Amino acid sequence: MKKQNMAAVGAFAALALIWLCAPQAHAQRLFKCGGTYQDKPCPTEDVQQRFSSTSGGFSISQVNPDTDKDCAKTVAEEYPLWKRMADGESAKKLTAEIDAKQISRYDKSWMRDMLTVLKQYKGTPTQVRSELETQCMNYKRTRGIPTESDIASRAAISSARNAEGEARLRAAQDRAAEADERRARRADEQAARMEERNARVAAANAARAAAKAAAAAR
Repeated sequence: MKKQNMAAVGAFAALALIWLCAPQAHAQRLFKCGGTYQDKPCPTEDVQQRFSSTSGGFSISQVNPDTDKDCAKTVAEEYPLWKRMADGESAKKLTAEIDAKQISRYDKSWMRDMLTVLKQYKGTPTQVRSELETQCMNYKRTRGIPTESDIASRAAISSARNAEGEARLRAAQDRAAEADERRARRADEQAARMEERNARVAAANAARAAAKAAAAAR
């Protein structure tokens, strides 16, 4: 980072954080490279176009590969202000435009502060945008704010744990079913043995009765 940009780092990161949307997990990143698509940034593109599951299109624009969607959105919204000043428009003109917007006083104050901070960044458009994204991401990490990757990792871990829990539940259910089957089989075997025993007793009693009847006939 260039020396003249150092003073702007903390101010931009703090202001950007106010504008961050609540993060949501994305399981996989997909980049558009001309007419092709791949799961890693395009080596020939300065600004990457990444797929957004929210919009259903490649609406996430970022320079750095590790920038999450929140920081990419914040920088993409505020970068045009820097670009206009870099192209020669005065901060006074941009401030007047901000004051004329039909937005709250809070939002106007926030945009004026952002304008002041952005004036301090120097470099090429790609360098400045990269710095803004980097500072936004660093601010999130140092403040313990989950990034897109953090949330995706946690979601994957949670999914794996849920899958493991379901597998354990199915295994327990299978064991219980096997135990029930064994009990039912033992009950059937006991019933069969009892039936066989009763049949033998009945046969023995019938034989004794027949013997008695034969003896009485003599």
